[in-house]
Amino acid sequence: MDIKIIISVLFGFSLIYLAYTERFKSYIALLAFQGVLMFSFTLAEVIKTTAIEFIILLFETLIFKSIIIPILLSRILKVTNISRVHKHALPASYNILFSLIALFASITAVSVMHINESAKIYMITSFFALFTGLILIITHRLMFSHLVGFLVIENAAILFSYSLTNRFPLLINIGITLDILITVLILGMLLTRVGSRYGDLKVDRLSSLRD
Repeated sequence: MDIKIIISVLFGFSLIYLAYTERFKSYIALLAFQGVLMFSFTLAEVIKTTAIEFIILLFETLIFKSIIIPILLSRILKVTNISRVHKHALPASYNILFSLIALFASITAVSVMHINESAKIYMITSFFALFTGLILIITHRLMFSHLVGFLVIENAAILFSYSLTNRFPLLINIGITLDILITVLILGMLLTRVGSRYGDLKVDRLSSLRD
């Protein structure tokens, strides 16, 4: 079996479990695992990259996504003292159902596209990640879940770029990395402020937040 298919299957299982679990520590662990898998995708295409592109992708996936982002998210959890999704969030069983529907929709959509088989693997995975991120954002009420959903969608964007080209534009990768880092830092400060003021991180608290 092609190594990229194995990596895609593991990535898919991580997305399904992400939709199922209700513990934020599991979210962080799964995001770190996805970073490792995305680096594995990079290794599968390493022969098609230059040395500098490989170094940037190494930082962006293995170091940034698997180490730096999980550390920042863990600090947010520690400061805000939250551990699970909101008690009024959609039950995990429904999220699993939506996740399976998203997987089926991703496979169906890509199957009708006239692209090579290697690109289809990346595209199915990217569509599934996109839908999973949206599911987290739509069905959960705490802002931390929305932040995780955003990070999953960002993973989807990178995987989608893999499906479009065998080259990885250097400036684009640097820009994405800096954009996500700044976003996480800003949202981290926002989550910390909301949590310290209101004692929870429900998204409707944003409407009453003032300078």
